[in-house]
Amino acid sequence: MQKKLRLILLVFVLVLVLGGAYAGYHALRDKIGVPTAPAQISETFADCTVYDEQGEPFALSSLLGKPVLLNFWATWCPYCVEEFPDLQRLYETYGEKVNFLMANYTDGARETVETAGAFIAENGYTFPVCFDKDSSALEAYLVYSFPTTVFLAPDGTVVYRQSGAMTYAAAEAQILALLGESAS
Repeated sequence: MQKKLRLILLVFVLVLVLGGAYAGYHALRDKIGVPTAPAQISETFADCTVYDEQGEPFALSSLLGKPVLLNFWATWCPYCVEEFPDLQRLYETYGEKVNFLMANYTDGARETVETAGAFIAENGYTFPVCFDKDSSALEAYLVYSFPTTVFLAPDGTVVYRQSGAMTYAAAEAQILALLGESAS
């Protein structure tokens, strides 16, 4: 009888823990405004307006004409922070041939222009940064996790998308494919 009672109690506690985790996840997701996974992924260019480091709006379409590496990030994302040195190296190597843009998820609460700008300055990153203050770029590129990197052909065709951190080698392979070059 005591074993049966322990088993029932264990199942009850497990149900409470799982239910709490489920409720906590959804409450947190709703609080930080992370979009849910899309039903259908568009592989075409989506134009939207973001803001540069001076607060001026600009359209993503201004990047077209060369291949584009578009990275979505936030300072509170450890994987974003981890991949930034590699993205800086790639920018220094391929920045003349590829348009780089690091799009910060700037919600105004957890992430602000000031916190993101300070992070970039403190770490000496020189790649172009923009601020997605209204989540229009996240929605346009169906971003639902950080980091997400999108590679665009010069005409705006989405040729590759990766959710999660990329290694230097993986990102370089995508860049070389866009440039029609092979690794040396």
